[in-house]
Amino acid sequence: MRDELLKEIKKAKDEICKSVYKQLKSKENNIAFFINEPCYFYVVESANRYDFERMFIEGETVMVEYTVGNGYEPCEYKRETDKLSSFELGEICEIIKRLRD
Repeated sequence: MRDELLKEIKKAKDEICKSVYKQLKSKENNIAFFINEPCYFYVVESANRYDFERMFIEGETVMVEYTVGNGYEPCEYKRETDKLSSFELGEICEIIKRLRD
């Protein structure tokens, strides 16, 4: 049962990423920007603050550009660019919620 449900989650994640790609492909310059609102993803006993900047297409892949720091009000940030598909399903939902319309 568990393996079947995990396959369904992966399938749903893949479908969402494909849908984001299609939507992004229809936007000017294939770029979308985010609202200026931090997002927190929790890892074990700590939180990481993410400030998403833009989402764009590189080749056939949706990429997300952001800064990340450890804690609620980090002293240091690191700039990152990752594939949308590298995030967990719940994180992808949070990323999508922060897109500007």
